[in-house]
Amino acid sequence: MLAYLENCPNCQTPISQPSLFANIGYLTPEQTSFVNEFTRAKSLSFCQACGPKMLAKARTNQRKRAWKSANFFEEQKKHSLIKATIVDHYFDGWANILIGHMQRYPNRFSPRLVYADLFAGQGRYDDGQESTPLKILARVIENPKFRQYVHLVLNEKDEKTFSRLQEEVASYPGLETLKYRPVITNLVVGSKEVTELFNDTKRAPTLVFADPWGYKGLSIDLFASILRKPGCEVIFFFNYNRINAAIHHSDKSLRKTMELLFGEKRTELLRQELDAITDQGQIRSAKREKAIVNAVEQALKESVGASNLYTIDFRFRDEHGSRTTHHLIFATTDKRGYALMKEIMAGQSTSAGTGQLFEHNPNPGCGPVQQLLIQEPRPLEILAKQLQSFFAGKELTYPDLHNQHQFTTKYLEKDYRKAVLLLEEQGLITVTPSRPLRPKRLGQPTLGERVLIKFPNLASNSS
Repeated sequence: MLAYLENCPNCQTPISQPSLFANIGYLTPEQTSFVNEFTRAKSLSFCQACGPKMLAKARTNQRKRAWKSANFFEEQKKHSLIKATIVDHYFDGWANILIGHMQRYPNRFSPRLVYADLFAGQGRYDDGQESTPLKILARVIENPKFRQYVHLVLNEKDEKTFSRLQEEVASYPGLETLKYRPVITNLVVGSKEVTELFNDTKRAPTLVFADPWGYKGLSIDLFASILRKPGCEVIFFFNYNRINAAIHHSDKSLRKTMELLFGEKRTELLRQELDAITDQGQIRSAKREKAIVNAVEQALKESVGASNLYTIDFRFRDEHGSRTTHHLIFATTDKRGYALMKEIMAGQSTSAGTGQLFEHNPNPGCGPVQQLLIQEPRPLEILAKQLQSFFAGKELTYPDLHNQHQFTTKYLEKDYRKAVLLLEEQGLITVTPSRPLRPKRLGQPTLGERVLIKFPNLASNSS
């Protein structure tokens, strides 16, 4: 097929010149696949004019990637700390809520909670800092309630890393105080053995954390099987850069990995959606990112089959702030869990204020176009208008308002209170009792559980 091309698929150099492909010609299929994997170029092939340079660049990038992989545990970078903090803080809130229910209703619940880390790593960075599994272990040991209820399941497929993890856990101070000794497994995520860990219908409420090196091992079907069980939630970290590069790759193994993540049908729909993006530059990148993240969340919702599955994501940018590198996605069927994670992610975000972006950006001033497209600014006035439209003609309490609408935005509970008070102040809604009759807190009227909020119909509101 290459013989019939008039121009090189990569550099567009005309191939009618007799000397252009003499001796070397196109790169071999193996070389082309190698270049596509380790550079940003994605081409059917590469000619003598551009091929050698692209091949040299790919080899350099391969060496850099190998070095990064070998030195991954040398130091705990800022984004790793933020990721671990989000998981640690959420685990603390999740466990406290469920243990409270277990103590009040002992016959309704399993006597234990499970925290499972599918890609646990070695437990500690080479600079001595604890990574996520040891942070969770420390929190369990420090809390008397957690020691009686929480069971840790840590998995690491790499033999050397697995052995190091075993040593770190076995020597951890206070391990003997735990009712359930941590289970450490050496399994391949996606294997039958891992799937069977979550197939027991009597399984305890479980919080699963998955942070693979890249994206291999991430499976929507595995996550869905976990989320279908009561009290089970999932937090997973995925390499957006690699998924973005692999989604159109011709390599069969990469295409299969994408289908495991998104599902075969949704993978093809996503490719079509990405192909339809005609913008260039930052706008194109932003739209691709939004489409890919939405596809991950939508595939999860469809696979679970539950109308009440809620997802929220946190974005990580590179050191320059110009490119997205990873996303942390949380999925739950519990409203309180969703609200709790919102607060935790907001607390770890670079930006602050009403409607803040849920992201870590070392250079917050960079990438305004992407920020506008992926997560539009959400000032208070925009939320107020959304509430007017969503609840037009309805009367309800503030807790009901917040519970019904919070899953459509990244606003926090305090933002909802401010928006309702703004609408009341502008005379656009009716609140009973009125402002003078309600007690104040920090100088603002409160919105108690019995306070009724009435939204006029949009037609009457605009007249």
